[in-house]
Amino acid sequence: MPRASPRPQAERPDCILLDLEMPGLGGFEVLERLEQDPRTRGIPVSIITAARRQHCRHGPRLPGGAVDYITKPISPARVPMRVRGAIERRRPLLVIQGLRASFTSMLVHDLRGPLTVIQGYIGLLEHHD
Repeated sequence: MPRASPRPQAERPDCILLDLEMPGLGGFEVLERLEQDPRTRGIPVSIITAARRQHCRHGPRLPGGAVDYITKPISPARVPMRVRGAIERRRPLLVIQGLRASFTSMLVHDLRGPLTVIQGYIGLLEHHD
């Protein structure tokens, strides 16, 4: 039987559905690892759980990286709607992060010129004494 080719590193999922009740590695540990890895940090995570949100270990607050809870039993008709919602909730954050990176880059570039001139004058004054 032919093997499925591995996905290229450049491809990322738009959303991760994470069941908290997994054998071996717990869902909260997986969530922490996703948040620590820069390649997966920005991917929205929808938690699948049998517990109601208010009864979950983290209470009404969603644990890091998670944007939604989907409670069991899962309605197959509602999953695509919830995934789209998770992606849409994360999009403004990604736009803001992009704007912040662009602003920081522009600010550093614009300050570098005048600071270089000031450093040049300071160097001249130090050598002139």
